[in-house]
Amino acid sequence: MRKCNKCNKEKELSEFNKNKNNKYGIAYTCKTCMYTLNKQWRKDNKDYNVARNKQWCKENKEKDAARKKSWQISNKDRVIALKAERRARKLNQTPDLTTEDRQQIVNIYKKCRQITRETSIQHHVDHIQPLTKGGLHHPSNLQILTATENRSKYNHWKAEEVREWMIRRY
Repeated sequence: MRKCNKCNKEKELSEFNKNKNNKYGIAYTCKTCMYTLNKQWRKDNKDYNVARNKQWCKENKEKDAARKKSWQISNKDRVIALKAERRARKLNQTPDLTTEDRQQIVNIYKKCRQITRETSIQHHVDHIQPLTKGGLHHPSNLQILTATENRSKYNHWKAEEVREWMIRRY
């Protein structure tokens, strides 16, 4: 057992980080308090961190490119959703999305990729009302179509046709 210097609570040794420079090789502050301190420091020194990260990226272009590529490969659904959101934002067709809405959009793209893998038929996420016709990039305006259906629909939208199509499809 050890007492944290910050919260003054007795905690198990596993609640402290290792620090070979300190007596007994354990930090004086518990992990929870350290997390809080570090989070506050990052918040207070945002400009410093941004500048430091930019400098690192500038000095390590190859490592940064590899890191970004790795993230994109492991987060394909999020990348596709972000690209779609960017296209919609360029057309001023993105409403203020909540975190829940964003997660629903990512889940729609995940489901689309899953259906494509399972059926071996290419599927797309489509805006029921096209962005160019005033539709919003919102989960309620997204649907999964086969690539053929999506290309045939293209940029056309008539409320009556959509209703008929929805009735036929479901």
